[in-house]
Amino acid sequence: MPRSILGLLLFLLLVPAGWSQEVTGEGVGSTKEQAKKEALADLSQNISVEVKSVQTQLSELMGENFHQDASSIIQLESRLPLLGTESFVVKDVDYYSALARLSAQQAIPLYRTQLQEIDWEIKQAAQQLEQVEQNSERENLF
Repeated sequence: MPRSILGLLLFLLLVPAGWSQEVTGEGVGSTKEQAKKEALADLSQNISVEVKSVQTQLSELMGENFHQDASSIIQLESRLPLLGTESFVVKDVDYYSALARLSAQQAIPLYRTQLQEIDWEIKQAAQQLEQVEQNSERENLF
């Protein structure tokens, strides 16, 4: 997760001035919540996505009958914490449409704060580890 946050922060910081300073995602659903969730998923995938692919093949020979079957599954996954997003939902005739927006101007301070918190937690864990190692060394001396 810290790498995802750092990657997103770097993306937002390094976007050239000529490019848009925001990322958007679109979603459609039968409820407001579903449309919003789809828009946030689309927004997240527009920033970073991990692709997983599973392919299987099955061959059977029963007597003189030969049967072969194959399948392929592609899974997209994005596990980014989205801080400072805005969502807009509109009701159409029989469904809802949503737009999720992540603005660099609003998001950068939030990600910076979260990175500082993670940095503090890492330093605390390192100090605790050092203390445990020192205690272990003392016990081994006696």
